[in-house]
Amino acid sequence: DNSPTAIFCGNDLMAIGALEAASERGLRVPQDLSIMGYDDQELARYTHPPLSTLVLPNYEMGQKAAEMLIDMAIHGKNPRPMTIKVDGPLVERGTTAAIPERMAGRAFALREG
Repeated sequence: DNSPTAIFCGNDLMAIGALEAASERGLRVPQDLSIMGYDDQELARYTHPPLSTLVLPNYEMGQKAAEMLIDMAIHGKNPRPMTIKVDGPLVERGTTAAIPERMAGRAFALREG
């Protein structure tokens, strides 16, 4: 069986759409399919089941951006390109479960783009 066991969506609204599509196809979430959102919108806690999601760390991202702008203003030069990682806490609710035993040991990713 090559059916996916989980879907990670780019935001919570997409995840809510995936939750609805799964329901229309008779899939049980999270028993048949786990769905994860990203950005922890207020609506996420009111879906059925409540949506698991990652928090978009807006404050921390803004703080890092402000620090970079202040540094640019003080030193009068553009910063070199860099990658800055900011943790986004996991909010476990009701749309995720452990991988089914039938799929243990198999992992793959599908990216649409």
